[in-house]
Amino acid sequence: MQRSRADLLTAAEVMNPEVVTLSPDTPVIDAVSKLLQHGFSGAPVVAEDGTLVGIFSENDSLQALASAAFYVAPTGTVGEHMSRTVQTVGPDADLLRLTYLLHECRIRRLPVVADGRLVGLITRRDVLRALDRVRREREKELQRPPRKSKVEEIEARRGRPPA
Repeated sequence: MQRSRADLLTAAEVMNPEVVTLSPDTPVIDAVSKLLQHGFSGAPVVAEDGTLVGIFSENDSLQALASAAFYVAPTGTVGEHMSRTVQTVGPDADLLRLTYLLHECRIRRLPVVADGRLVGLITRRDVLRALDRVRREREKELQRPPRKSKVEEIEARRGRPPA
């Protein structure tokens, strides 16, 4: 049985609600260390009230480090180097939308935002896991014998062959 669009997993079901974030005031060197420590390619930047204000990525890190190539450490804060234009989704975005945005926008992460506040984060890997789960569920459904109709069930109980 094929899933309908309404049956698809949503961002709220796929996202990680425990998000490592950065503050706009975080020094670049500390942000780079945090990304490396956690093995992340980027992190959302949030204001004190939880409002998403940007993304600080490996690319932003590279630019900051390259601009400080003649210095011992990069200068500035995350707020000075982060990407301010951020593709986001709401908690109700479905799996097809998530897949489309990650692929077409060539991004690695999608912040999930509700009322302007960060509520979770979805990475490419999260979407791959969800797509694989849907594929496995579909395989199981295809391996099940077809369900009998109500008429066939009643006839079988009465001992009559199906018509």
